[in-house]
Amino acid sequence: MKEEYDFSKGERGQFFNSDANIHIPIYLDNDNFGFIEKIAKRKKSEGQVRI
Repeated sequence: MKEEYDFSKGERGQFFNSDANIHIPIYLDNDNFGFIEKIAKRKKSEGQVRI
């Protein structure tokens, strides 16, 4: 890794997209996954939760 980087020609917000939908995966241990899976089956869902 370099000691210093030159960002003087950088452009702020070049890749920013205010309309982007970000889906962050959450990994559960087996006990919690089983609990969520039971609820999903009862509700006939795939077990995906959207916040």
